Amino acid sequence: MRLRRKTVAVDDNAGVTREPDDVITARLISLGGVMESSAFMEYTLRNAFCSLVGSKYAAIVAGGQPVGWLIEQCGALTDAHRDMPRQHREAIKAALDRCRAASERRNLLVHGVKTASRAGGSAVGSVKSRGSTRTPAVHTWTPDTIHEAARELLQADLALSGAMENAVSPKLMVIGNALGPEEPRRPR
Repeated sequence: MRLRRKTVAVDDNAGVTREPDDVITARLISLGGVMESSAFMEYTLRNAFCSLVGSKYAAIVAGGQPVGWLIEQCGALTDAHRDMPRQHREAIKAALDRCRAASERRNLLVHGVKTASRAGGSAVGSVKSRGSTRTPAVHTWTPDTIHEAARELLQADLALSGAMENAVSPKLMVIGNALGPEEPRRPR
């Protein structure tokens, strides 16, 4: 026996009526963009960390670390690099601030409890508890705002990549990948 989904047209805020599958598809495509952009930014943060440490072995320390840790450590290492011109350090710190803001927005979207939104249509709500308060943070996410979050992650990634390459060179920016060919192959 094959179950059929009940088809109900959804009227979003723009007055456009769409089928539920269209709404879900749009939301999933936007979420995929968030995941992809988030992964690119994390990769860039790991390489930035390794570049700022100046050793291919830093990849061992950076491996598995959360994005927040990478941002904090990159900030501390940038401050410690007094040999680096001030404008390069400032550009890296500004890019790290963009990464932090984009990551926080991503976390609200991904880790918040999903609910139906009062905005209706293709919107979904996200509820996340906040420390030291009984009032949770409630956000409304539409496919467009989810796509915007992905764009912010990508722009933060590009800003950090550019700032790092200007400061340390494109070659040093991939120092974290240097151990890959040296690792012995493990039997399966």
